Amino acid sequence: MAFADVDPPGMSSANTLMSTLQELGAGLGVATGAVLVALGGPVAGAVGLGGVDGPFRVAFVMLAVILVVPAAEGLRLPRTAGDAVTGRS
Repeated sequence: MAFADVDPPGMSSANTLMSTLQELGAGLGVATGAVLVALGGPVAGAVGLGGVDGPFRVAFVMLAVILVVPAAEGLRLPRTAGDAVTGRS
């Protein structure tokens, strides 16, 4: 769906941009995970989740809460989204 509106002459540039954005997204994901684990330490102590894995448990829960937003956006897409790319239209 990312390339549905791109003309064939612009496909090379679109591929380059998409690859760059994927790498940036991966880096931001790692950074977000590190921040959530750092924030999870004090939260885990406050709610009584002791042990080494407490901050990680809290970080995974916070990440799940954050990821509800894009999941909801994906569910709101119309059924015909991407038909031009898959050849269904």
